[in-house]
Amino acid sequence: MDVTGAETMEERLAALTRLYAVRSRINAAIVRLRDPQELYQEVARVAVEEGRFRLAWIGAVDEEAHRVELVAQAGKMEGCLDGIVVSTLDVPEGRDPTGVAVREGRVQVVNDWENDSRVALGREGALHRGYRASGAFPLRCHSRVVAVLSLYADTPGFFDDEEVRLLTALSDDLSFALTAMAEEQKRLAAEQKLQTIAARYRALAQAGGLVAWITDAAGRVTEFSPSWQALTGQPPEEALGRGWQEFLHPDDLKPTGQAWSRAVAAVSPFATEYRLRDPGGGYRHFLAHGVPVMAPEGGIREWVGVCIDITARKQAEAKLKQRHEELAALNALAHQVQAGLSLEEVVAAGLDRALYPASPDLAVLYLREDDRLVLQGARPENLALSRDEGRLQMGECLCGLALQEGKPVYSPDIHADPRCTLMACKEAGMRSFAALPFLSGERVLGVLGLAWAKDQDVEAQSGFLETIVGEIAIGLHNALLYRDLQRHSRELDRRVRERTEQLQAANKELEAFAYSISHDLRAPLRAVSGFAQIIARRHRDTLNEEGQHYVDNIVLAAERMGSLIDDLLAYSRLGRQSLKLRPGDLGKIMSQAIDNLADRVAATGATINLPEEWPVVFGDQTLLQQICTNLLDNALTYRRPMVVPDLRVTWAIEDGKIILAVADNGIGISPEYQEKIFKVFQRLHSDEEYPGTGIGLAIVKKAAEMLGGRVWVESALGQGSTFFVELPKE
Repeated sequence: MDVTGAETMEERLAALTRLYAVRSRINAAIVRLRDPQELYQEVARVAVEEGRFRLAWIGAVDEEAHRVELVAQAGKMEGCLDGIVVSTLDVPEGRDPTGVAVREGRVQVVNDWENDSRVALGREGALHRGYRASGAFPLRCHSRVVAVLSLYADTPGFFDDEEVRLLTALSDDLSFALTAMAEEQKRLAAEQKLQTIAARYRALAQAGGLVAWITDAAGRVTEFSPSWQALTGQPPEEALGRGWQEFLHPDDLKPTGQAWSRAVAAVSPFATEYRLRDPGGGYRHFLAHGVPVMAPEGGIREWVGVCIDITARKQAEAKLKQRHEELAALNALAHQVQAGLSLEEVVAAGLDRALYPASPDLAVLYLREDDRLVLQGARPENLALSRDEGRLQMGECLCGLALQEGKPVYSPDIHADPRCTLMACKEAGMRSFAALPFLSGERVLGVLGLAWAKDQDVEAQSGFLETIVGEIAIGLHNALLYRDLQRHSRELDRRVRERTEQLQAANKELEAFAYSISHDLRAPLRAVSGFAQIIARRHRDTLNEEGQHYVDNIVLAAERMGSLIDDLLAYSRLGRQSLKLRPGDLGKIMSQAIDNLADRVAATGATINLPEEWPVVFGDQTLLQQICTNLLDNALTYRRPMVVPDLRVTWAIEDGKIILAVADNGIGISPEYQEKIFKVFQRLHSDEEYPGTGIGLAIVKKAAEMLGGRVWVESALGQGSTFFVELPKE
């Protein structure tokens, strides 16, 4: 199992989750804020605080001055934006990524500031401030670039395809919001204009262009301006009295009468909204204003008023309301697809959210398996689909075409569309259909099919529908990654179990081998050693000098072989014994090691300098004892001829770890051998020079690593050595 690949996938999943969080926060700001400047500043702040970008800034396009003006910023700047000049023209000041993004209306990415020629002018300052990659994302209002979002990261190659895709989707969200804000400003301007018109309605009525009317005290129309016929097609003379009410929308007849009665009773201005039928048979919205004209003798003599066509304002309000509903739906969808990582949760959330505010009568969601689509869910859930309709081949019906072409397929009338080959939608009474692919880069993950029972201009809704599908695609991509990660995790667990079983079997074999060494090899060794000692003791006088030398060599070799077997057994037990971790006094452990080597210390005349205070170390006491004993034994063994060993033991705490140091005045070690000496059987001298088995320092290294530490040496040939061991404090 490639553990690195799993870790990389986890990192990728974490990066995607971070970007989803940024997009969610910004979408929430889009719903909340109404001022572009406030939105710009919030975007810059969220990009730095939530997205962990090193710098984020937004520049607004000044079309008259042909330049980009800084309007919002956040992050590590250190003066980098002071006096910044970015032109929208093709001049040196406009050829950096920001200027090109505005001029060409395309995303500009620099993934290597150190070498990319496009950023030569600002390279030195950017590198000094830690910028290694950047992206410039154009923001639009009504398809015109009005601003640019520039993001800077501290990692080369930061903006991969997935990052760019998600950030491009974010810039599309912001463009959508800027357009909605512009529409809102238009609406507010229209509303202000209407208020002005209402205040001057008499003068405007006289000037023409509005419908002016006069009624008697009872509310019967006595006069209409000529513009009435242009708006309704009814001659003014036919509208007199109550004839005009024939053109009033039936649903507005009662509310209009009630508003009139209230005005008459209160002798106050009359104001209401209603719909009037136009010459084409449709209805237009009007705002009616009227004031009573009082008779000299008291009471109302007549009413004078105007009708103002507010159809455009109503349409703008409806469109803006729809935009707000769409943004709220997108925000809710983003939360849902991020909250659930399972594929089933994302499919259910995608189907549920696809029903609002697009309001289809039927929704089906397919996922891709090789070159076919497999149904994952439908709304309504009781939709009857045949087996063939639950599995579609590439190019089959409208959803199969969307899979094949990798782009949306729309049909206003599936009954007259030869591309629609399956019967379920037709039999369910559907009329219009949209097949929308879930895209991850250039790869199609699946297809969402939406159907309406009534005729729909589905392509007119394409912007919102494709945005909804884009959000669902992000969730599906995330869920598929999570599913693959779980599969890899299960496979890793399986392989770990197999490897553990193999290691357990190998440990059993090693134990058997150790038993063989301990028993099978020791028996003949004892015999060799025993007989050699008998010969040396009983028959030494009968042997010549050469024979005595041979017997002595046999005895010494047997002793070395016995020591080697003991050290090998000790080394092999280190990997098999269970650790008993507990706090212990390092001073007591070191004193016990010195006592174990008391004869060696006395024989060499060595001095061992110890600190007055000792720390408490957390570890296995047996392993700690082996570490201390072998370090001291090594220092006593490799001493310089005719020089009394002088050992100094110290300790220190660094980064929460205890560093134990044993220094000597011995022969020292050349740099090229300072790693080799910690390996089994790696000796730099013969037994005649310095006796030993070559396992002691290997035991120290293995014991330290088992305790979560490490060992190293600092030494110079002929100047002694200092061995360091890192041990856990807690």
